[in-house]
Amino acid sequence: MIYEVIDRKPIYYKGYREVLNGTKKSSEIMGASTLQNTIIEYILRILFRGLDEKRYRIMTNERGLHLENKSNLSADIAIFETSKLPLKAADKYYASVAPQNPD
Repeated sequence: MIYEVIDRKPIYYKGYREVLNGTKKSSEIMGASTLQNTIIEYILRILFRGLDEKRYRIMTNERGLHLENKSNLSADIAIFETSKLPLKAADKYYASVAPQNPD
């Protein structure tokens, strides 16, 4: 029922109370809408055409991002530099993404 955690505070899916009281199923509140999927599909088409696949990795499917201790987000689309997240680093955990300082 928790969508993300920021600063140790859970952010729940909209409608989670209805699931807890039994008036909705968890599948009714956790899935993406057709509109959301259509928007993501459109953005992905542009990204896959425009980004250098040797330099960037495009990840989808609510990619978990670990920003700092007890702050975990989910991304519908995430773009990583291949050098910072090489394929050999793939595992079952969230990607650890430290905030970047602007130069």
